[in-house]
Amino acid sequence: MHNCDGKFLDEDLNEEGNLFAKSYYDTSEAEKPSGSYLEDYERTFPNTASLYEIPDNWETFDRLAPMIDQRFVQWRAKVTSSG
Repeated sequence: MHNCDGKFLDEDLNEEGNLFAKSYYDTSEAEKPSGSYLEDYERTFPNTASLYEIPDNWETFDRLAPMIDQRFVQWRAKVTSSG
């Protein structure tokens, strides 16, 4: 992330990754097969006053990664079955 100035851009993902990220980060989607990224973040760190106080480090990533992987599998199953 230091090389990317802390930004996560479309260019960082392939087409499938961008479609998933758009779906996962979009909190307005009516027919989500699962929760949104922010909902999952809040579930993973429930006793935090602000999500901005969560450290940006590998320990945080290791706690979030299994949920993101699960959401990706759910999203892919939905896209595959509807497409």
